[in-house]
Amino acid sequence: MCWNTLTSKKGDYSVNFIDAYPELFNLKPARDRGQKLMRYIADVTVNGYTGKGKEDKPDFAPIQMPPALKEAPQAGTKQKVRSIGPLKAFC
Repeated sequence: MCWNTLTSKKGDYSVNFIDAYPELFNLKPARDRGQKLMRYIADVTVNGYTGKGKEDKPDFAPIQMPPALKEAPQAGTKQKVRSIGPLKAFC
């Protein structure tokens, strides 16, 4: 069935539209190979590999944050372009 042959494209349909066109539900089976792979990866991520059993979560050391900067960082490209103007910087 082609969508161009339906009366709904013209806008003159009624509440009996689905009854008049039951072929709307003749859908092709999806070939979702990518979706199958994503579902497998999600399943392994959440549940682990089959037969491996439950594993304890690793205990990582706390993250050490770097010390705060003592002075302001040097001017970058954005600040240089803003100071001299885009026309002088790129033309």
